[in-house]
Amino acid sequence: MYNSLRAALFLCVISTAVLQAQPVLQWTDFPGNPGTTILSSNTGETPVAVSPGLSGSNQIWNFASMVTTQDTQQDWLDPSSTPYGGQFPDANRCAYLTNASGDFYSYYDLTATHMWMEGTCTVTPETTMVMMANNTQPIFNFPVSYNDQWATVWTSEAVMGLMTYDSVYNVVDGWGTVVDVSGSHACLRVKSHNTIQIIYMGFPISTNTYWSYEWLSAGFGQAVSITSVLNESNPNFTSGTFTRVTEVTGVRELPGPVALPATAELEPVFPNPFNSRASLDFVIPRAGEVRLTVFDLQGREVSRLVDGVYQPGRYQAAFDGAQLPSGIYLARLQAAGLTQARKLTLLK
Repeated sequence: MYNSLRAALFLCVISTAVLQAQPVLQWTDFPGNPGTTILSSNTGETPVAVSPGLSGSNQIWNFASMVTTQDTQQDWLDPSSTPYGGQFPDANRCAYLTNASGDFYSYYDLTATHMWMEGTCTVTPETTMVMMANNTQPIFNFPVSYNDQWATVWTSEAVMGLMTYDSVYNVVDGWGTVVDVSGSHACLRVKSHNTIQIIYMGFPISTNTYWSYEWLSAGFGQAVSITSVLNESNPNFTSGTFTRVTEVTGVRELPGPVALPATAELEPVFPNPFNSRASLDFVIPRAGEVRLTVFDLQGREVSRLVDGVYQPGRYQAAFDGAQLPSGIYLARLQAAGLTQARKLTLLK
């Protein structure tokens, strides 16, 4: 009897796995709209034991037991709101990261067909270094699907004759489910071989290679990644660093066609009343500045969810009231010459 039940359960699991749909990722599946915050955690710079797992169809990669010790917050901004955005006129996304070493800005151009690297800016107490990227290939071509292969090549030029040559060969070598501390996600696995060369005054001064694996999931972008030590020759390496995304908050574009109204619209809040988190959907009829802010009844701003330039479409912003007292709040949308407000009721 026991063996029969175990066999039945096994067949059930296999059947479920076979029925899982193969992911195909569009540009809207990658977080990065201005106002988005990505929280991640990693194992630090010291290599730890890692396992990239298997390639192929309908795999299960379990990283729930990986222990991460260092937390990172990455904020996505409108490039025009950053100190160096004017030097990257083609960028429509900026990833901002700050830590004890300084401030780091990465500028991208994200479209329905491609994601390009436009350049970076590093600000430390000692210096400010702006590096302009000269691309020959994008970081991603959309849609991204199983068995895709592409090369990404760019040079980043800075002052004083310093240049970085970055070449990456990518292949989507697997798809399936990632199991992690935040739950399970349908993912594509991208296997990459990276070559970075530092050139000074036209002369190479260092060349390093490494392997990396990225598990891409809708809404998370890079949900999990594993990177080898420098100059690792074995693609099935067992020592490296591990990073996981723990939470994505802020704004995402909702997929699918939508009939755009003549004016901007802030849709009814859901759920409402809510305990700690609520979703605010809004529609933008034409490109322009958008601001979505939450106030208390005294008129004090408690959260700015959106502040940047957005393309026409339907978006969703997440409001987290976990640190706020119960009460009535007002969400105010300013876009396309319109100001509209909705009432939110926070109950704890």
